[in-house]
Amino acid sequence: GETTPTLTFTLLRDTAFTATFMPDSMGCNITLLTNDTSMGNVAGGGMALIGRTITLTAMPNEHYRFVKWSNGETTPNIKLTATHDTTLTAYFERDVYTVTTIVNNAAMGSVTGGGEYDYGDIVNLQAMPNAHYHFVSWSNGATDESLSVTVGGDMSFTATFAPDVYVVTVNANIPEGGAVTGS
Repeated sequence: GETTPTLTFTLLRDTAFTATFMPDSMGCNITLLTNDTSMGNVAGGGMALIGRTITLTAMPNEHYRFVKWSNGETTPNIKLTATHDTTLTAYFERDVYTVTTIVNNAAMGSVTGGGEYDYGDIVNLQAMPNAHYHFVSWSNGATDESLSVTVGGDMSFTATFAPDVYVVTVNANIPEGGAVTGS
């Protein structure tokens, strides 16, 4: 029952010993990692018999996507024949979403900040009225020209502009001389 390669004993009678040898390894260890565990998980790693084909799976969490394995494979489910200890890393990235900006009338103003962003990014939108127009509100009810939003999916925001209103007052220079209308 001894498992050390050297055995020391006191010889008291005729004794027979059998040494049992095994290959260094009948299996190999498949270690799976991720670039960020908050983005996704992996399955299929562990000990595998040499020569066996195993399936490795990369599973992205919500709002993340699988990009590639460290061996260059770009599909999330791959088959691997176990030949030696192997370490593979699954790489995940945040999903990309579109923030769309619209204006009610392009002659009245414009908006900056729309485009493609990663999930969780904070985006700053800016409404800029043209001369003789003013900003009214965003489609979500916000009334500040600057709007910060956290990207959680595809989003759309409309900036509403309106013409400036001016007061025209008319007076007669000699009230006895007549009346003026149109104020």
